[in-house]
Amino acid sequence: KIEYDSKLNPYWKKYSLDGCQQVQELNQFYTDLLGCKVTPLCYIQPAGYSINKHIDTSCKASINILLNQTTGAQQPVHFYDEEDNRYVYFYRCALLNVGGYYHEVPASPKERRTVRFAIQTSFEDARTKLKEFMNA
Repeated sequence: KIEYDSKLNPYWKKYSLDGCQQVQELNQFYTDLLGCKVTPLCYIQPAGYSINKHIDTSCKASINILLNQTTGAQQPVHFYDEEDNRYVYFYRCALLNVGGYYHEVPASPKERRTVRFAIQTSFEDARTKLKEFMNA
């Protein structure tokens, strides 16, 4: 079932991934590792449409994985600090501080599909736990 996400970003579609075993296994991994609620969703950004500047209120951070990019391709996300300075980050898979900073996604010539794991712990806590796991 596809839903349109918000009035702010009316063309941004999202759908549940409850039926995808691999996503559920990865979600359980993140839940166990981070020790908090993690919610997976798939977002579709139609070609030619941007995702307007916003700050997430439904989670504190997220792990985003781009699904339909060619090998090695990265996509940008723009973050803004307190003085409205813009910082552009390119990624295929990243932990993002979506609850701490305003951000937007520019339009792309191709549809962009992203699996997003919404995390209910701070970006700093998630980053620390992910680093500890990687260094174990």
